[in-house]
Amino acid sequence: MDKEVLSFVVEKTHELMNAASCSKEAKASAQTWLDAVGTENEAAATKTYIAELEADIMPVDGLIGFAESGGVSEVVENGVNGALIDTMGDTDAFLQAIINIIRNPNRYRTLSENAKKTALNYSFENYVSFLIGLFD
Repeated sequence: MDKEVLSFVVEKTHELMNAASCSKEAKASAQTWLDAVGTENEAAATKTYIAELEADIMPVDGLIGFAESGGVSEVVENGVNGALIDTMGDTDAFLQAIINIIRNPNRYRTLSENAKKTALNYSFENYVSFLIGLFD
């Protein structure tokens, strides 16, 4: 990576780490990458960093689709691991809920951490274990 690109990525990595929405895992991975820049560990740290960033991404279309699926209330606990909006299709209420979360970094962090824990309950590994348990 040339120096200009590296400088840009380092700058953006620091911005990410300072963002209230940055997860503990992403911060740790980012710091590991920063520490590895210019060393023999840089390539491995880069792969780990990118994998962590990809794990944290949820496309807006996917988020909206999930929110409109009707199954959200079975997974999301309002104020615990997400925000439930009473009126389906009310984009103003949806945007206001997002703004309220973003404006409160501690709330965002708590919701994010709890949402990740909830998501782990629905991982492929847990689903396979559940299916295997049905045959035992």
